[in-house]
Amino acid sequence: MGEFLQKHSYLIIWILSLVIIGAIAIAIFDLNGYVPTIAIPGITPAAPSVTPAPAAPAPAPVPPPVVTFTIQATKTGNSFFVQWQNLPDGTTALNIFRGKTGTPQDQWTLWKTIAVGANDLANGSLKIDIGNSTEDGYGFYFEAVSGGSGSSASTTLWTSTSSQPIVVIPPPPAPPSPPQGNGSSTSSSTNPGGPVQNPINNNPPAPSSTPTGTPYYNPQVKIETYGADQTGNFWAQHIDQRIQLGWQNLPAQTDNLVISRSQNQNGPWTAVLAQENPAGTYSIQVVDDTLGAPYYYELVAYEGSTTIATYGPEYLASN
Repeated sequence: MGEFLQKHSYLIIWILSLVIIGAIAIAIFDLNGYVPTIAIPGITPAAPSVTPAPAAPAPAPVPPPVVTFTIQATKTGNSFFVQWQNLPDGTTALNIFRGKTGTPQDQWTLWKTIAVGANDLANGSLKIDIGNSTEDGYGFYFEAVSGGSGSSASTTLWTSTSSQPIVVIPPPPAPPSPPQGNGSSTSSSTNPGGPVQNPINNNPPAPSSTPTGTPYYNPQVKIETYGADQTGNFWAQHIDQRIQLGWQNLPAQTDNLVISRSQNQNGPWTAVLAQENPAGTYSIQVVDDTLGAPYYYELVAYEGSTTIATYGPEYLASN
């Protein structure tokens, strides 16, 4: 045994060396898992490079709901004309409340309910026949609701302010041309015992005088005078102590229009006049308490409930 160890001592030493080296390597590897990270004062580790995400654009402001109404008076019956825009999503009906002037608004009663389809929220209109009534002395306000029919079975999404309706009288037919003067007239009389005499009319014929220019109507829709022809499609101007609103050359398919006003060029707008089957060239003078206040006026032409043209806004300074 001694001879074996002496003869192969170098091999034993080599094997022991490998074992020791392997043990040391394993010990070092295990120790690395337990070595704490030592923070060096004054040195901040570099943060990973991250590209910030671009900021999302601000959403466009949602236009507020608008409901306007007027009463159109005709010889065959009156109509309550309602027009709305930008109703809240989910609206299924418009409730119209009515009350006598001076009555607290919380005592007003539900007058009419208008069903509104999902495709009519942005823009819609309806005409309600009211017979010979002009709703004089009554005010109205609107609720956009969702859910069941009637105020108690629905959820209110929006409530308008209250106001009284404006009564609009359709324009009268165009004034007839005055009759042409006769050149002469011949009359015969019997003179017993004498010849028939034909007296000659020595008066000259009346000249033909067909009025020209833009007709100016008073609030009773009677022509007061004729003014210079207007060049624009829509105008708003002062005539004496009145506000004159007029239009001409609207699209041929126009079957109704609404004129609104606002103290701001971008609205919100309040309807002051609605007209079905508007005449080709027409103006009406309005008398109210706004002569001392500046306003912007706008005309919107419709075919049914579809907007086909918008004119204005026209700025009218205080008178």
